[in-house]
Amino acid sequence: MTARLVPAARAVILSVALSMLLVACASKINQDNFSRIHTGMTMEQVQALLGKPTGSSSMALGGFSGTSATWKGSDGTITVQFLNDQVQAKQFSKP
Repeated sequence: MTARLVPAARAVILSVALSMLLVACASKINQDNFSRIHTGMTMEQVQALLGKPTGSSSMALGGFSGTSATWKGSDGTITVQFLNDQVQAKQFSKP
């Protein structure tokens, strides 16, 4: 009877591991997460939602700083413009 439990246990463990892998691979760059980004959010808050950007560029002039950050995924691309570390504009484009 113990021999029958071992393959069953392996199947359960494999199933759980595969499920975790699929969830980890799911793209955070999608329309739902884009809708969660709001004016005034900080870069840190957006990164908590989407992860690190795949690209960004920044500039500073006087007392203002601006950053444009881009997140690319299989479902599309999210671009967010920050002024003094707060969301001012956003765009979602599909591939």
